[in-house]
Amino acid sequence: MGSRISDHAKEPYIVKKYPESYKNEEELRNIPKFAFPCQLDKLLNCIANLLHSPEAGELNSFLEACRIRPPMVGHTLKVTYNAGASVFACQCPDNKLPSIPDNCNLTEYFSAMDSSCMAGLWAALLNERRVAIVASKLSRLSACVQAANATLFPMSWQHIFIPILPKHLVDYLLAPMPFLIGVPRTVMEVATSSDDVPH
Repeated sequence: MGSRISDHAKEPYIVKKYPESYKNEEELRNIPKFAFPCQLDKLLNCIANLLHSPEAGELNSFLEACRIRPPMVGHTLKVTYNAGASVFACQCPDNKLPSIPDNCNLTEYFSAMDSSCMAGLWAALLNERRVAIVASKLSRLSACVQAANATLFPMSWQHIFIPILPKHLVDYLLAPMPFLIGVPRTVMEVATSSDDVPH
């Protein structure tokens, strides 16, 4: 499934779905709410590049190759596209404590936070608190939330986990149960300006 930003509405919308036979209308309506287009070399960006390239006919074979060959734990899936000129690579995380520089999320996490902040965050997660991480840059926000989660190994977070919170779900910050949520700064500004959200 792919999405893009409309020049007029400034809201993401679905331009194509895969497989075409997918019919869950409720999920299809909600997918664009979780779309955060950015300049990362991720799957949705590869799809968008293929849609707008002379090799657009490769899209179905690219998607099928990604779907039928998911990587085993610790292995990497590599799919060529654009007539072999480009490669999409996706590594399935292995079940071990992440390390630098192998884990790019952890690298980003260590560059964004100091050691006392990381220790406090780790303690809050171990105590199953409500944790919101705020950042302006979406790629950094997602990386830090996922890295914080990964540092719990061999334990794992069993509660609400949202790497990037869409604006329409801002009420999740009022949830009475533990959560680990990445909140874009613009969404946090909306939340803190609301009378319903405690400051």
